[in-house]
Amino acid sequence: MATIKPILNYRPDKQGRYTLILQIVHNRRRGVVFSPYHLLPGEFDAKKCIAIAPNRTKAARARAAEINAFIATQTTELRHTIRSLELSGEPFTPRDITATYRRRGDRSYLHTFVVSLCEEMERQQKLGTAGTYRAMLSVFEKFTGGRDTRLHELTPVRLVGFEDYLKRVPLQRNTITFYMRILRAVYNKARRAGLVEKGKTPFEEVSFRIDKTRKRAIRPDTLLRIAEADFGDRTWLTLARDLFMFSFYARGMSYVDLAFLTRDAVQGDIMQYTRQKTGQVFTVRVTPPLRELMARYAECAPWMLPVMIGGAVCRDDAAPRPDLEPDTPQKELYKRYKDTLTDYWYYLGVISEELCTEKRLTFNVARHSWASLARDRGIPVSVISAGMGHTSEKTTAIYLDELDAREVDNANDIVTRL
Repeated sequence: MATIKPILNYRPDKQGRYTLILQIVHNRRRGVVFSPYHLLPGEFDAKKCIAIAPNRTKAARARAAEINAFIATQTTELRHTIRSLELSGEPFTPRDITATYRRRGDRSYLHTFVVSLCEEMERQQKLGTAGTYRAMLSVFEKFTGGRDTRLHELTPVRLVGFEDYLKRVPLQRNTITFYMRILRAVYNKARRAGLVEKGKTPFEEVSFRIDKTRKRAIRPDTLLRIAEADFGDRTWLTLARDLFMFSFYARGMSYVDLAFLTRDAVQGDIMQYTRQKTGQVFTVRVTPPLRELMARYAECAPWMLPVMIGGAVCRDDAAPRPDLEPDTPQKELYKRYKDTLTDYWYYLGVISEELCTEKRLTFNVARHSWASLARDRGIPVSVISAGMGHTSEKTTAIYLDELDAREVDNANDIVTRL
């Protein structure tokens, strides 16, 4: 069993800095991968095997975060390399591991190509998209058992096999389509890069069907019960409720935009922010309910809401997270957003059970509810679409509840009354 450990090399340079290396031990033999980083002893925690900031300056924290991201990424790559060598069935040495690892620049392999795409996306701060590409790659490698796949091996037979595997997991139809679309996007990028031959696509036998979206809107009286609920000293439930209602009051603002929203987004009665998903600039009038929630969390400045404030999200039995500032490295902010989203899914589930809501609460429920209530109150779909930032009214239609069957029956009575 090969082990990987980040350590500082034995000999310092003239400035007293040591090269950070990844040490590989396999069958009592040692191999080394050198990093481009040179650290002082006080910049590396040898027990935790991580870089540390020698002071609290922005530059020091950013450098430590960058080095730790490098350690995590390259350790993952080395583990993948080791797994591939194990699957070959042939004996190998640490030198074989490092040699194979250094050949990872061969973009004709699916793994290498996807990782290179993700790294470029991360440099462009497209962390969410990079995350979805990595998720697809992880699922595909479970399908192949970890064996390396060349891009030209993405044949119709292989793709149908992957789709069948996803059905057996089992995954929902829309999740299967989500993964297959990402894989198709990767293949198309590889074709444009000249890594696979142009011509007939292997995806012609793949179904990209999407099941009808289950409607998630809740009734106005349920929204009112949620807004007025008293959770006592369970502050994490109160905060989850307030974030849910903030999303609803702000025309279905997504959770990632709630997490990154800062106080300077509001000027007078106007709140303006850039959507994390699309880069679209959004303008929302600050209504009295929104103003009340903003005032409730005024101490969270420069943030609008306490998502990035460490202790606010935690239950009493959970270790508090450190506070983050807007100038914290983007990867660290994004990780906090993802971690807290998991927390709030749980907390909103607790609220759903206690208040017996007709649907389990999520931030998508707030978004669907705003759209459906707007439709029910006579607001045109075109206006609802603009309010939600959709480029197509077809997208908006997904969020709208189906017409009540009685309305359809009444319409039928009128039409057929000859």
